[in-house]
Amino acid sequence: MAHDRVGFGAAVALTGLVALTCVWCGRASRALWETLAVTGAVSLTAAIAGHLVVGYVDVGHLVPVVAAAGAMLLGLALTRATWTGRSGLDPAGRDHLAREAARRGERPRPAHPS
Repeated sequence: MAHDRVGFGAAVALTGLVALTCVWCGRASRALWETLAVTGAVSLTAAIAGHLVVGYVDVGHLVPVVAAAGAMLLGLALTRATWTGRSGLDPAGRDHLAREAARRGERPRPAHPS
C-alpha cells in the first residue's frame, strides 16, 4: 500500500476521532457546533473535489464521501437548535435569548431598539 494512502487514511481516522471526542466529551456550545460545521465542510469539500479532480467518479469511490457528508449534515441539523440556541424557525435566536433573560429574571431586550 502506498504511503500517501496510509497517511490519508490516518488523517481521516484521526479527524473522525477528534470530532467524536469533541461531541462526546465537550460541552455543547455554539462555538463547538460552528467549529465542527466549518471543519466538516472544509474537509468533505476537499475530499469530494479531490475525487473529481483525480477522476474517481464511480459509485464505489463517491458513496463513502457522500455518505459522510450526509451524516455530517444530518448531525449538524439535529444538534443546531440545542447547541446554538437557534432553530430554523428562529434563525436569529431571539426565542433563546428571551428564555435566558427570563431565567435570569431580566426583561428581554427588544429585537430592534427604537
